[in-house]
Amino acid sequence: GENAFTNCTGEVFVDCVLDDRSSSYSATFSGNSFTKVVAGANASLGDCCFYSSAALETLVVNEGVKRIGKNAFRECYKLKDVQLPNSLETIDESAFYNCYEIESIVVTAKELLGKYAFGSASKLTDIEIKGTKHIGAGAFWGGPVPTRLVLEEGIQIIDEESFWCSD
Repeated sequence: GENAFTNCTGEVFVDCVLDDRSSSYSATFSGNSFTKVVAGANASLGDCCFYSSAALETLVVNEGVKRIGKNAFRECYKLKDVQLPNSLETIDESAFYNCYEIESIVVTAKELLGKYAFGSASKLTDIEIKGTKHIGAGAFWGGPVPTRLVLEEGIQIIDEESFWCSD
């Protein structure tokens, strides 16, 4: 149910479907204080599922997970360590928007890296994109100039302002 884990701390292992929510206020994990989230092979990370998890520092998404929903980890201001699996197909719109502490990411989403997926990630300077077909508008909008940018084979579409840098 809504806000079921408000103020809970520590680490959480999720291996179930977290339904899409239209608002961060109705998400099951809204308002939690978990420092680490591990998503198991059967997890489905729906829209807004961990929106504004203020204490979250580490995210490990295991092999088998196919999608990270819209705003799923938006405004997780302390999130720094993000590990994504090769099974990932989609990182939806604004999934990691305003995650200020991420410095390095290997994007493994095969189909879509949604618009503003890593928008305003103000420390993200090391980016590797492995075979994503479609990089959405503003996917890395508002971040710094990358010191390392690797675009691997398979990219078919790079939308407008995908790598629009703030400096």
